[in-house]
Amino acid sequence: MSVWPGRLARAGSGILVLGAVAAVGAAGWFTPVPDDVPLAGAGIPVPAAPTTLVCPAPVVLPESGDEDDPEFDPAPVDSVDRIRFVAGAGAGPRDGESAGTASPGSADPPPGAVLEAWPLDDLAGPPVLTADASGIVADVEPGGGAALVGSRVAVASGEPTTGTVARSQPVAELPPRVAGAVVSAVSAGDLRGITAASCQRPASELWLVGGGTELGTTTLLVVHNPGATPAEIGLEMWGPAGPVELGGGARYVVPSGGEISLRLSALAPELASTVVRVTSAGGQIGAYLQVSELDGFTPGGVDLVVPGLAPTTRQVIGSLVVPESQVDAPGAGLLRLLAPVGTAGGRDAPEGADDRAGSQVPEVTESAEVPVRVSFVGESGPVVLPGAEEVVLVAGEVTDVDLGGLPAGAYAVVVDSEVPVLAGARVERVGTPAEPGDPAPVEQAWIAAGARASAELIAVPAGLAVDAVLTAVPAAPEPSAGDPTGVTRARLTAYDEAGAVLVSEEVTMPAGTTLRVPLPEGTAAVELIPTLAAGTAGMADPGEPSDLDATAESVDGLSAGASFAWGVLVQSQGTDGTLLSVLTPPLHRAAIDEVVVRQSRRMPLE
Repeated sequence: MSVWPGRLARAGSGILVLGAVAAVGAAGWFTPVPDDVPLAGAGIPVPAAPTTLVCPAPVVLPESGDEDDPEFDPAPVDSVDRIRFVAGAGAGPRDGESAGTASPGSADPPPGAVLEAWPLDDLAGPPVLTADASGIVADVEPGGGAALVGSRVAVASGEPTTGTVARSQPVAELPPRVAGAVVSAVSAGDLRGITAASCQRPASELWLVGGGTELGTTTLLVVHNPGATPAEIGLEMWGPAGPVELGGGARYVVPSGGEISLRLSALAPELASTVVRVTSAGGQIGAYLQVSELDGFTPGGVDLVVPGLAPTTRQVIGSLVVPESQVDAPGAGLLRLLAPVGTAGGRDAPEGADDRAGSQVPEVTESAEVPVRVSFVGESGPVVLPGAEEVVLVAGEVTDVDLGGLPAGAYAVVVDSEVPVLAGARVERVGTPAEPGDPAPVEQAWIAAGARASAELIAVPAGLAVDAVLTAVPAAPEPSAGDPTGVTRARLTAYDEAGAVLVSEEVTMPAGTTLRVPLPEGTAAVELIPTLAAGTAGMADPGEPSDLDATAESVDGLSAGASFAWGVLVQSQGTDGTLLSVLTPPLHRAAIDEVVVRQSRRMPLE
């Protein structure tokens, strides 16, 4: 029997299939493509994630490679180490919201948060401290449209021996209202001074502006990993001559629940000033610098450098309280600046950053000159420090500006630039020499640049005198804008060790002024809740003036045009002088409140 009929049938079928495909293709070719139709997105709320706080370990005496003098004890007294956690009712800071904002779809005020803390080296064990505010209900309206917060807080205190990690779950789908802080106080020896810091939120990129590695200065970089997996960290460092080549010292692995401590002089010696960037792959980390100085056998101060704002076109450093000083003299303090090469604006930044929102600014190129404007916002308004109004940086090189000659008082420093820059500051106190003719001991406090204030708690460890330092930072960065205009207002509250309110006052301040407020003895936590945001037209009647509201009458009726920068100055009076440090609100990354979901586009089939 012949096979040709079957072959011809199969060939004919193939031809028919090819013809059908060609017809469909031709139809698609000649049929007009429909115009793109914008597809409306649907907003899907994203609930708040748990809040983690990473607290520095107690201060440690750096190991010395030199032979010890048997007649000199570098640590004649032990450090007094304290830690304190605070939890409250109402929600914590979230971008675009006030404290205590109720959860979506709920008319009930959020309950209090529970903050539990573990030693870094025992994260799998039971918590060693708990600040439990679950029985506290938000029942106080701070004013100015801010939502409810609790009239009390829960306080937990202890004595740490290592780094500490604290965690709190969201409250009614919003961030919890929690805070922590640590302090080490040493009255004599190489580490004479107070080292205090707020517990930080972990991140994958941290900038540390401070320290140095020249003779007499010891800087330790400490990195903590609070996560469940190892973190591979990378280091970058800058000095007065530019970026530092670290070679094999640029990569390290930090185990889960572990820490590493690196002496920066082993990586890059003889740097008068340093800036360090720490990045992490595999998990978020906490990091800080412990900086201590010696003039021979005389202590030159010790403090912790905590992460500051990433490079932006505006940096604000608040809570500088300086004494009378002369240029290049002890006690003068300094402002540290850096324009890192390769950075550009318009990128993601922590919540509250004052960069130009949504804009792209020029990228910093190597060896470029970068002019920056430096302004000091004092208690009576803007103050000019001769020679510091405009500073020209060389891109990639760390520059220190001497603050000698700045009149005594409380300040914030505002640094404006056309390209992203970094900033940090150090203040000093000169003590009393042990014997006439001996060098005087010096105490120092490093202050990181921070974001504009949202509602924020600051925990205050026990045994310290406390002053809140608030600055109404003008919104306009250009000097051509003239004198600052507008006001800002907030509710300032101090709590005692039992969580009760010690004092609560509304503070109304003209833009471009700083206010220093001594707080009562026994203050365990301080809270600032802005109640009049920058850009709000008009303001309500400020009510009866109070001790903290002395400027209210002079600004009544003006529109808001400023935001708060603030912190807490903590001090202790020693036998040979004042010891001090500054607590600032930790940086918190911009919250993702909502994601937009859109239906994908597809070609019509008919």
